[in-house]
This record gives sequence, C-alpha cells and structure tokens, in this order.
Amino acid sequence: MTHEATIDAILNIVKAHEEWRGKKCINLDAAEGTPSPVGQSLLAADINRRVPTHRGARCALQLEEITGSLAKRLFKVAFAELRFWGCSIANAVTPRCLTNVGDTILALEDPRGHKTYRDAGYSGHRGLKIIDIPFNVDDFDIDMDKLKKLSAGQKAKAMIVGTSTFLFPHPLREMSRIAEDLGAKIMYDGAHVLGLIAGGRFQDPLREGAFVLTGSSQKTLGGPMGGWILHNDADFDKKMKPLIDVYQGPVGNRIPALAVAVAEMLTFGKDYADQVIRNAKALATALDQEGLDMIAKKKGFTESHTIVMNAERIGGGATVSHILEEVNIICNEVALWRSDEKPRLAVRIGTPEVTRYGMKEQDMATVANFIRRAVIDREQPSRIREEVSEFRSQFLTVKYC
Repeated sequence: MTHEATIDAILNIVKAHEEWRGKKCINLDAAEGTPSPVGQSLLAADINRRVPTHRGARCALQLEEITGSLAKRLFKVAFAELRFWGCSIANAVTPRCLTNVGDTILALEDPRGHKTYRDAGYSGHRGLKIIDIPFNVDDFDIDMDKLKKLSAGQKAKAMIVGTSTFLFPHPLREMSRIAEDLGAKIMYDGAHVLGLIAGGRFQDPLREGAFVLTGSSQKTLGGPMGGWILHNDADFDKKMKPLIDVYQGPVGNRIPALAVAVAEMLTFGKDYADQVIRNAKALATALDQEGLDMIAKKKGFTESHTIVMNAERIGGGATVSHILEEVNIICNEVALWRSDEKPRLAVRIGTPEVTRYGMKEQDMATVANFIRRAVIDREQPSRIREEVSEFRSQFLTVKYC
C-alpha cells in the first residue's frame, strides 16, 4: 500500500467510525461520556501539541491555573491535580502516597476492585498485603457486617473503595469509623461517578469520610481523557508533587477541553446528573417490563448512571453485548459473583451519552424494546439496526452545554 493509500485508508476508517458511532448508534457504554462541541473542537487546537514544561508555555500554564480553580470550586476542595493521562494512574499514585512497602490495605474484592490497585497493579508491585472488602451482590453494595468482623483487630494504611459497576453510593460514614479504628485513610475511586458527584446527585465522598477522591474526566464528567486526584490535605499534596513529573501527561493536550467540561458542569451539572440517573432508572424499569433479568430490582435498580442486566439465560454477557453491537447498541459485558462464587455473566449499561444527546425517560422505553427484540426475540439484526439508526437520528445535538 502506498503512503497516499495508507492516509486515505486511515481517513476513511475515522470517517466511518464518526458516522457510525456519532450518528447511528445508541451508546449505552457506562464508561463513555460525551464532550460538548466546543470542548471537542479544542482538542485540535495548536496548544495541544506544545510541551508545557518548555519555553513558550505561558498560555498552557494559564489554562492549567483556570482549570484547577474551576475544579476546586466544583468539588469544593483545596487541592485538585488534573494532569494524569487517566484514572488508572491516579489510582496508582494515590496508594503510593498513602503506603510503604509491605503495608496492609483493604480493597474491594475482585472483580469489583479495579486492577490498578489489586495484585496485578500498583499494590502487587509494591508488595502490599490486600484484605478483600466483602461485597453483597444481592444488595449490590459493601457487606458491612462482614467488613466489621473482617477488620476487627487489623491495622491498615488505606481502605480503597469505588468500583467500575457502581450502582449505589457506599456507606462511607460507617466505613470511615472502621477506617479510623484501622488507622487507615479512605481512597474513593470515583472514576465512573465523578460527574454525578459534581452534580450533587450521588454522594459527597470527601464530606462523608473519604480522605482522597480519584476520578476520570471522560466518563460521566463529559470531558477529554484524563485522571484526577481531589483532596484537602497539604501534607498529602507535598508527598504527591514529586510524582507528578513522572506520571503526568502533557498538560496542553487536554486542559483547554477539560476547562470547558468543568465550566459546563458548574452551570449544567445538577440538571445533567439528575437526568442521567432518571434515565438509568427508567431504562432498568423498561427492561424489566420487557422480560430482562435486571440486577438490584428490590433496591430500585440503581442510584447512578449504571444498570446491570443478568445475561445468564440469554447467552451470557459477551454474546449479548455482541448481538447488541450488531444492531448498533453499544454496551459491554461484566463479570459478577454470587455469594457462592459461581460466575454471573452480565451486561453493564449506562446512560451518560444518551442523556447528553437529549434522550429522556420516555425514550428509554423505545431503547428497551430494541434490546428485547434483539436478545430475546432474536429478530433479524438488519431490521432492528435500521430502526435504531432512524431513532438515533432524532438525537444528534449535544445538550447541557
């Protein structure tokens, strides 16, 4: 293939992707948000290719200062570190500053605890001893009775909570009392719910007992890719500063777009977060009425942007998510566990992007009908795909911006 043909192929793939994902798909990936047109346009600005630590970076530094100030205002914190490539890095830097080699930590059991602070990630490389925080799948939250028994007489430096399938707020106030007895500080992984926290519609970790809050800017917050560390402790900030030069990405590559996203959350965040959660509840209810097996029904399905569908009897999470992709509905499979530790194959579904494009509760019934026809009735994919694309064509303008 010639150089020119290669370039053409690349451009065609990108164009096809933008046409498909941007105009024809219903995106229910709980881990993906949507930047506003202004924020998206800034990702192509000249400042994005400049090195912020070199000469000529005064504009990048000004933007960094503005963005940090906005973030502190939004989350009501004294310190906001926004320069990481992603939350995975923030989730490695934070326990690095809270622990020493060989220390004990408590972290959510696999698969809820993120791998960045489990054995495969920082904690394993650091030689930390991990005590699993027990999780009750029926309530879809931390099992506080088991945690109290498990932690009795223990000493630990950190308690790490937060999960990639985050349906309900954690009982942080009760957990903070346990952490105090352990001598541990709570790290709250808010990667998936940071935008809901910003909108005041999930929980307020730093006011409920968490010492530090990490998060992603590209999920419910609706900004560019990036990782955050938010806290109120000057000593922790001093300990973290030497690590910034090692782990941060180029500031200019996302700070202008991030500034826009944070400013938009200050203005529209409460309305947006409220609608995201209302859509999630409405979609779970509609799917339940369509005959799908929805997790946590007795608790109202969710208090976040995420809902979970048990896919055991309809082929498993991977099969179901593949079928849905064939009809232009994007979601992903997740592994859950019962108390007897047998695998529960499920699909994680989220409402950030459909909400940002203006869908409301009544539209969730239509989406649920598409899903039922695809994964239960197993209708011809081409027919449903055409209807999905036609339905999506009504929602092409980004809202809350």
